[in-house]
Amino acid sequence: MVEYILTFSFLGFAAIWDSIKPKRENLTVILQIYIVIILTILAGLRFEVGFDYYGYQQLFYKTPEIINLLGSNLSELGIHGEYGYILLNSIIKSLGLNVTVVFLTVSFFTVMLTLISYRRISKYYFVAIYFYVARFYFLLNMGQIRQALAMSILMYSIKYLAERNLIKYIFVVLLAGSFHSVSYLMIPIYFISKINIKDKHFKYFILAAMVIGSTGWFGIVVNNFGSYLPESIVNYYYWNQYSYSLGLLDPVLLFRIGLLFILIKNRVTINNNTNYSKELVYLYFYGIIAFILLNESALIATRIAVVFSIFEGILVASLIDVKNKLISFLLVFGVTTGLLIINFVRLSNTLTPYVSVLFK
Repeated sequence: MVEYILTFSFLGFAAIWDSIKPKRENLTVILQIYIVIILTILAGLRFEVGFDYYGYQQLFYKTPEIINLLGSNLSELGIHGEYGYILLNSIIKSLGLNVTVVFLTVSFFTVMLTLISYRRISKYYFVAIYFYVARFYFLLNMGQIRQALAMSILMYSIKYLAERNLIKYIFVVLLAGSFHSVSYLMIPIYFISKINIKDKHFKYFILAAMVIGSTGWFGIVVNNFGSYLPESIVNYYYWNQYSYSLGLLDPVLLFRIGLLFILIKNRVTINNNTNYSKELVYLYFYGIIAFILLNESALIATRIAVVFSIFEGILVASLIDVKNKLISFLLVFGVTTGLLIINFVRLSNTLTPYVSVLFK
């Protein structure tokens, strides 16, 4: 627990520093470096900690070395995963290294790419990082590491989406997709985002999605046309551990809807504090619609929705300058800290006790 408490305390201090913004750039750079180191080590050097730890460990053991990889039938070896991640495992294994190096490598690049993206997009990037840890770090960086890395890469596509640079946009999406195929959902978004939706119409789309999402349409499609769908979707749908509906009153969904309308109401402040704010709000909206439409499958809904909400911390941090800055910051900081505690407690059975490979 000490490791977590020290990490949370340091991130909280950085978030407070972010709101004060004293003119000491050197300390800001030091804080950035320490955050990368701390978050990388916490997730990268864990031992038997995190709910997907053993799955990734087994995948590493099954993956052949690079010289045998191209000639191998991965399905026969019981290897399931995207080729980018499998290639990374194969290279590290060929160098005579172990699975900890995989965790450490993925953790470093995920944290580094996320921090760089947040720094480029958000005015209050330390607050945004604090929120990212509260919402996603335990689930992604210490669990679903393939998706964590894919999402950190995918954030770079936002710039090219705003600039309408299709070639670079597709390249980034394909790169992210080589680590987790859910990233490919961003390809049609490039074309869908051309549709201009007025702020006052967002609520109508959400209401329509709720009506459709409550009909059970997704289950009907899977049950009757499962043979035509990707195998992973069918497997996720029938996975007993997650074969339940989130419902339309799911707390996470209600939080996202509430945040969306707060963002819409404070467009000017959001635009001042965030680059690519229009694209981020639209993507967040798409994530809400996907979550609602697919809510009868908890795993699929959350996996897909996170693609469009990985930058949620940036949007939350952009609210700091709404009206009274001190009150706004205290609200953002309080909500973030509350989410941090809730999500940590919710996953504590897989996160505690924390054991490092250095002291196992």
